[in-house]
Amino acid sequence: MTFDDGMLRVYSVTNVAEKGDMPKNEPTLKGEFYFEYETVGYGRYYSAMAVKEQIEETVVIDIDRDIHTNDMVKFEDGTQMRIVQAQHARDESGMWFTRLSLTRWLNDD
Repeated sequence: MTFDDGMLRVYSVTNVAEKGDMPKNEPTLKGEFYFEYETVGYGRYYSAMAVKEQIEETVVIDIDRDIHTNDMVKFEDGTQMRIVQAQHARDESGMWFTRLSLTRWLNDD
């Protein structure tokens, strides 16, 4: 894996509104990562569709077990996406990585 397709930032998103107020999401930076795009396979795409999710991108970054479902990814061009699935695995050479399945981020603000 080369991780040479660009850089992205991962954020946790927390509702900071007072109880009873409209939700107000606030991102907290978890880290910056170089990434590599992967093809969204048919199995991954249609499995997500079955639960009313649409996987638009799949990227691979260096291993980070602090990244979770529903965290936000922001690319260098400003595109924001929600993590639908974070998989932590090894490639055939034994190198650990994190694969992120992403869908469009829908702002509630």
